Amino acid sequence: YLHRAGQQAVHVSANEEAIAHFSNALGLIEALPQGSERIEKELALQLALAVPLQWARGFAAPELAHATERARELCEQARDPRQTFAALAQLALFYATQPDYQLALELVDQLHGLAGESDDASVKTVPYYMQTWPLLNVGCFAQAVACVEHAMTSYDPARDCVTAYIYGFELGVLNLVFESWSHWFLGFPERARRQFDKAMALARAQGHPHTMAFMLVGACELYWFLRDPAAVVRYTEELAPLADEHGFIYWQAHAAFYRAERMAREGQVQDGITQMHQAIAMMRATGTETCLTRLYTRMADACERAGENDEAVAAVQAAMEVMHKNHEIYMEAEIYRHRGDLLLLQAGGLADAEADFERAIHTARRQQAKTLELRATMSLARLWQSRGKREEARERLSEIYGRFTEGFETPDLEDAKALLASL
Repeated sequence: YLHRAGQQAVHVSANEEAIAHFSNALGLIEALPQGSERIEKELALQLALAVPLQWARGFAAPELAHATERARELCEQARDPRQTFAALAQLALFYATQPDYQLALELVDQLHGLAGESDDASVKTVPYYMQTWPLLNVGCFAQAVACVEHAMTSYDPARDCVTAYIYGFELGVLNLVFESWSHWFLGFPERARRQFDKAMALARAQGHPHTMAFMLVGACELYWFLRDPAAVVRYTEELAPLADEHGFIYWQAHAAFYRAERMAREGQVQDGITQMHQAIAMMRATGTETCLTRLYTRMADACERAGENDEAVAAVQAAMEVMHKNHEIYMEAEIYRHRGDLLLLQAGGLADAEADFERAIHTARRQQAKTLELRATMSLARLWQSRGKREEARERLSEIYGRFTEGFETPDLEDAKALLASL
């Protein structure tokens, strides 16, 4: 009965009540005799507990870590392949957000093995969904798109909406968001926007609050990529009350970050910088560091635009440290580009800046991140232009600009076109 009460609480986003019901049920487990039935009951409860813990306490909260690790232990004793599959999927999600992307991908490989033994199409798609986020974070954008496209061939919104209550999100909707980000990196901004709009329409139709909160965060990031601050503001003002209403602490921290970033960009620089740091501290307090390379890069960008170069340098260094610690490399080219731009402001920094721009270009090419290659090439071209190497700059920029087939009205491509004209 406590298990069923917890499940009902999850369905109405009463997260603390759900946590209490599942925790009380786990306390009663201790009175049961040892055996397979007890193992299966406890595993089901630990998996159920993980969902409201994720929503209310964050992706890598200590309580969630305990629930997922205990589920992992029980998997080795359980006989039910469905429970084993669900436990491995929850573990893959946990480690992908902690983040330990390599371990998450190893767990996904095990999921593929179990899914191959099932005749259920919805089961076969889950490993592809779980693979997308870690692949994106390690800079494998084309592979991430391929995973989403494979999974979506058998996607059924009416059937698969149940994943929101098993894993914490509607997996199909989320994967469309990750696909949209990947398309942007790969140099297809219009395709990215179309995929995101499709995902948002599905999320609004389904009405699952936690999926919707993730969608709004996804929007704030995609439109930052697209350099559309008005859209970021619009989605932030929808995210903040939703996160507050449901107590989604991790998403509350994101809303606080986006608002603080806006403050810094609009003139309240010191207060904005202070509050961006506070928001990141809130995220880290939940135990997770996923996304931090991107958020520190956003902070560096806002500080640089506001003329706070020392703060920008510190944010770039923080992004660099997280990148190396967690092998979260999808922002690597941007991090080196920003560092190069900041080096240009220092006496004697020209050679090091040029090296950083070249490294950013090389990294973007390795990851097939055409948009980031364009940005880094523009920074290099401006440097060469200032040193009288106009022809070399024009040839280099013309080559990457010529590889785009869409998005010519986006700020990045408009800037590239104007720079080419000046060369």
